[in-house]
Amino acid sequence: MQKPIPFSREVLSWYLGPEMELQYTYQQEGKFFIGRLVDHPEFPTEATSISKLEEYLLDIYQMIQNGELESETSKHGVLEVTA
Repeated sequence: MQKPIPFSREVLSWYLGPEMELQYTYQQEGKFFIGRLVDHPEFPTEATSISKLEEYLLDIYQMIQNGELESETSKHGVLEVTA
């Protein structure tokens, strides 16, 4: 499992304010980066660079906040593994 990577601080400060942080996960497939917001994994996006991927993820976040996309908040559980 990939560790979420926070957006760059200057992009967040400009777009969301200094107190906000969004996390995303991504993987590279060929020349494309495919990413998802950790809190909204139902909206994947892809780009040819990390900076463009972050831009697209910010657009998705704004569309969710404006009601342009309906988000199904992910449910999380805990799986206990015993040896």
